[in-house]
Amino acid sequence: MTTEIAALADLLGLFPPGSRADLDGELVVGGCRLADLAATWSTPLDAGVGLIVIDNTDDIDRLESLVRSEQPVLIRVIPGVRPDTHEAVATGQLGSMFGLPIPAARSAIARLRQSSKVRLDGLHMHIGSQILQTEPYARAIEAIAGLGEFATYNLGGGLGVRYTYDDHPPPPEDWIEAVTSATRRQLPPGAQIIIEPGRSLIAPFGVTLYRVISVKGRRSASWPSTGGWPTTWRSRCTASASRPRWPAGSAAAPPWSWSDGTANPATG
Repeated sequence: MTTEIAALADLLGLFPPGSRADLDGELVVGGCRLADLAATWSTPLDAGVGLIVIDNTDDIDRLESLVRSEQPVLIRVIPGVRPDTHEAVATGQLGSMFGLPIPAARSAIARLRQSSKVRLDGLHMHIGSQILQTEPYARAIEAIAGLGEFATYNLGGGLGVRYTYDDHPPPPEDWIEAVTSATRRQLPPGAQIIIEPGRSLIAPFGVTLYRVISVKGRRSASWPSTGGWPTTWRSRCTASASRPRWPAGSAAAPPWSWSDGTANPATG
């Protein structure tokens, strides 16, 4: 099992500056803020990092100036697959802010193969969250397979869970079967396959409550800011505020009210 983080705050929470991760290289760092990592640790390896996921070509320059010995990396690829999920959490389609489209990924692959400091181990993809079908994963695997053969493939996660009565996600076993079948058809035998099934494993067993720190906008269109993950997941790459996951008018949306007793417009 590996541990994956996607922001400097995650790393600081696990290991304060000056400490070292004792994970034998089983720490994966992703996201689009590798410059933050450099500001706190002299090299990613000093923090016990095993793999760094490159999200943009600037990260290559940063890593080459940062590392003192060979650093293994993955390239995050946009496979051009749009799963049927909320637009705010779809990340596999062309135009996604996360990763490199396939033509740019080809250029990055060629560049990394010439690097003496950064070793390209493979590819990473993550097509979105709260995905209720298995078919998009097979198409995404087929898309990245065309980039060549590698030792490691991180195929992401995003398998949905039943947040509302209208949600009918496939069992995790069906998702695993779809991913492994596509892997056997498309990817080289013997490659290391990494998956990220966290939501589907954890979400059915509990509820996370967040404290609302502030609300901006009008009651007809408002953005509550919380002290937890829904606020931070977008701000890691942008300054955008989070928004509720349930679409307005959904009969299954969880009820909540403003502090003055006015009802949430999404639930009445």
